[in-house]
Amino acid sequence: MAEISIIKYNKNFKEDMINFLGLHWKSLQNQESIRELFEWKYEKNPYGKFPVNYLAADGKKIVGHVGFYLQKYKLRNHTYTFAIAADAHVHPEYRRRGIFSDIINYSTGDILKRGDIDLIIHVTYNNKSAPCVMKSGYYAIDTRKKMYLFSVLNLLKKYILSEKKLFPINTKSADLKIEITDKLRAQEISEFNGILTKDDKINNIRDTAFYKWRYSHPLEKYIIAYCKKNEDKLVGYIIFKKHSKKSYSIMEYGYTEQTYFKKLFKEVSKKLSISFLQTNTFSRPKTEISLLKSLGFKNQKQIAGGLLYALGYIQEDKLPGMLISPTSTKIKDDNFILDEIDIRDKENWSIFESDLIWF
Repeated sequence: MAEISIIKYNKNFKEDMINFLGLHWKSLQNQESIRELFEWKYEKNPYGKFPVNYLAADGKKIVGHVGFYLQKYKLRNHTYTFAIAADAHVHPEYRRRGIFSDIINYSTGDILKRGDIDLIIHVTYNNKSAPCVMKSGYYAIDTRKKMYLFSVLNLLKKYILSEKKLFPINTKSADLKIEITDKLRAQEISEFNGILTKDDKINNIRDTAFYKWRYSHPLEKYIIAYCKKNEDKLVGYIIFKKHSKKSYSIMEYGYTEQTYFKKLFKEVSKKLSISFLQTNTFSRPKTEISLLKSLGFKNQKQIAGGLLYALGYIQEDKLPGMLISPTSTKIKDDNFILDEIDIRDKENWSIFESDLIWF
């Protein structure tokens, strides 16, 4: 067995990389799906000209991989580039040899040398790998949090009514026009978010390029609900990811008033007969948590009277919300301050599921 070497990815490794990822992306049934997902994550990202990937190799055999995609974030009047880990894997036969830690250390050091990345974020970890990342100097921000909505009535509707939904679905409520569709209007949503963004929070820049890339995921299906006032003024939207006929998750949302969000959500839930819905609440403000609760969302131990949790269908996730590392050779408290904002505090972030490919 040759000595394990840690190296930077280049296009000559692509076919071997796709074969290696097939061991870990087990839900994907063919090489073409693996190729499409790899190219979407790393080659089509609008903020990086070349994949920021690192490999562990045993001779010519790939035995480990950590891959990052780049995103633009903003705080006040400044824009920053963050490198976000999208994959971290070690070949099953090569685990417990320190390879994962070696790749993390190498990738962190190499990204530091680039000089064009302001922060490294890891979100692809489990109970075993998270401590390894933290040993490399990463700081854990709070824990992952989710809320759930479960409707027995809508579940029964799904089984009784099997008609296929045809989009778009258009409805009206007073002076509000609601449209439910599978068509993303990237520029309209991006401009709307520009109005909603709070300058004192660390936000994904959410430009048109982000939306066109993020929602072109080759293996996922999305449904977008728009709420407009006086026919043409956007006052709210929700983007759902469809997991199955009965199950959805919320990728992101925005609204000018809570009333608009409530009307939009209730109309979508009714029209789509959503029986199970989940949303990530890590870093979401208390006002939004209260809003979700008013719509019937509960935590994992409360949903369906705790039955789903007791049966193991929903599990409590105690992993860190994010692991972060400033790009500095010697990390001090000052390195965690951006524009006088402490990035270690989850209250200073505004994160949606669409921002981080963490599930």
